[in-house]
Amino acid sequence: QLFVAGIIPGILCGGAMMGLCYWFAKRRNYPVEEMFEWAKVKRTFR
Repeated sequence: QLFVAGIIPGILCGGAMMGLCYWFAKRRNYPVEEMFEWAKVKRTFR
């Protein structure tokens, strides 16, 4: 019960923080990087 009581507010707070970061980045026109690719990680470690 304690886990369920803590996970829901944690997910909500995490979602709110991600939304706030997205909003600030769009508002301040932060540069966009290329998308993450697992293939690039595999090539790096070979």
